[in-house]
Amino acid sequence: MRQRARRSVSTLVALWLVPFLGGCSDTLCPEVKELPDYNAPTSLAVGDSILAWNSPTCRGITDYAALDPDVNSYIKKKALIGAQFSTPSGLFDVRSQYEEGGPWQRVVMTGGANDLRLDCSTDEQQGQTCDIEDECLQIVNDLEVEMADFIHLIQNDGPPDAEIVIIGYYELPDGATRGFNLCNPYMAELNARYEDLANADPDVTFMVTLDLMDYEQHPDRFAPDLLHPSPAGAEKMGQRLAPILAGQ
Repeated sequence: MRQRARRSVSTLVALWLVPFLGGCSDTLCPEVKELPDYNAPTSLAVGDSILAWNSPTCRGITDYAALDPDVNSYIKKKALIGAQFSTPSGLFDVRSQYEEGGPWQRVVMTGGANDLRLDCSTDEQQGQTCDIEDECLQIVNDLEVEMADFIHLIQNDGPPDAEIVIIGYYELPDGATRGFNLCNPYMAELNARYEDLANADPDVTFMVTLDLMDYEQHPDRFAPDLLHPSPAGAEKMGQRLAPILAGQ
């Protein structure tokens, strides 16, 4: 597997500092803190900003899923804005968010879009991204292998039959911040690879989000940056995640 080029630390820091509250002042944190296992969770969420967005107000995807009556269980949130699925150093790496030795009966994850966004462009200054087809497809190939290895790590580390849920990416409209919409074809291919991994393992579920996050039909489900889910979008995805976690 060949080494992928990486962006500078300054570029990553710029991504980390993107504001992500979307101007929303409402919070569900009091309700989340009342969940019965808030201080001793057995569910973990790792990933990138799709999961981290709206998190400070507890209106993220996993918050809505946790509050569903059929789940009623806190999901510890480790996802970070700007996180790549894999980095050579392991810093700011989705895989490094996983807490080995924990009682994780359920692990929810996203990952891979930032790898494409950061490694698969020729002219970031001009907002171009995902414009080197061979490089993009190689990154997708690498991510498929790395995701399979990560799944095996979780399964070997955690309780038997732990449930793993990979949340798929959705298509982004024109104008998405930092040109992420140009990565749509490769995120779709990444979705297909992740779905294949899930289909081959009864303890892994791939959660489709394309229909929930259709910008033409539901623009209110997108944050103003046209990239991340608004609280309304996170709620819809949380509602789909909940029955998966509840075993329905």
